[in-house]
Amino acid sequence: MQSGGSGSHQPGGSQSRVTSQDRNRSSLPWRKVPNPCKILVGTTSTSSLPVWKPPLALFYRCLLVLSLLSVCSVYSVVRSLLVSDSCLLILLTVPRFLPCFHSMTPPQPQSLAGKVLVVIGGTTGIGSSAVRAFLAAGAKVVAVGLDPESCKAAQETFKQNCVCLCADARDPQTAPQAVSRAVSEFGSFNGLYHVAGGSGRRWGDGPLHEITDEGWRATIDLNLTSVMYSNRTAVRRFLAQGSGGTILNTGSVLASSPSPRHFSTHAYSAAKAALEGWTRSCAAYYAPSNIRFNLIVPGLIATPMSSRAQQDAAVTGFVKHKQPLAGGGIGQPEHLDSAALYFMGDGSGFTTGQVLEVDGGWSVSEGIPRA
Repeated sequence: MQSGGSGSHQPGGSQSRVTSQDRNRSSLPWRKVPNPCKILVGTTSTSSLPVWKPPLALFYRCLLVLSLLSVCSVYSVVRSLLVSDSCLLILLTVPRFLPCFHSMTPPQPQSLAGKVLVVIGGTTGIGSSAVRAFLAAGAKVVAVGLDPESCKAAQETFKQNCVCLCADARDPQTAPQAVSRAVSEFGSFNGLYHVAGGSGRRWGDGPLHEITDEGWRATIDLNLTSVMYSNRTAVRRFLAQGSGGTILNTGSVLASSPSPRHFSTHAYSAAKAALEGWTRSCAAYYAPSNIRFNLIVPGLIATPMSSRAQQDAAVTGFVKHKQPLAGGGIGQPEHLDSAALYFMGDGSGFTTGQVLEVDGGWSVSEGIPRA
């Protein structure tokens, strides 16, 4: 029985019937797929295979839903991070490990390019080491020394951009000559580093009850009066130039951390202690003129002045524990170079009236071995 409707003519000449079930099946978006074996052997063309094509509107709806879900998820994560301490921790720590946020190059030495400096006591010891560092940083230097042989050796060593003068820091004319030479030779004057000084033991310095009048006057002249001469000359020049400048003086740990057992030269300690008051009072007065005063305080350093201490086994044994840094023992002049570079350069332009102890731990150590 036919269920109605018209039939379709098949190639074999036979008449096929289309039922209502066949009609409903033909309305679906898929049809019967041919035998896979026929596809493999090539009896059926793959171009004739039926492909399911979803409606375009359905595709766009699914894409929109997925996009909204993604946005909501990201928003939730970001919102939870922003209200938690973990976000702050990430922001503070992650940039340290990223090259774009954190430079991996080592710090560069401070530049003194264009600076013209005068170093009183600049041909031996701490002063000589500082001159070498200043020249390496680009400065031009006038170095003043007392001993003719050391002045000659320094001039041969430093050569370019350095002039060595042989003169006595206790002479009131020495500093003016040095500053004038700096201006005439290099065209300007920007800073003074006063290192010259020394023990007055040979003149009679020692414990108070043993100090001679000559020992007192000689020690004060060498360690305090000479500083007044050089600082006065520098200030006068800075005021005349109207340019400001920097002055760095040299103290001693014995001014604030005495060692009565091994170092009992009271006139020397008094002179070095006076430099602390001198530095702060001058810094306060001349700050409006942009003239800076600072004081560097070394521990026991291997210089010609400390030759007696260097040869005393009791002193060297004591200092090994009194100055425990860098392996312990007597320091080297180079240990003060970085501090001197800072104070003589523009990096200390906001620093004045400061006393910096570069003492290997002397001022905070007992000087005895720990059990």
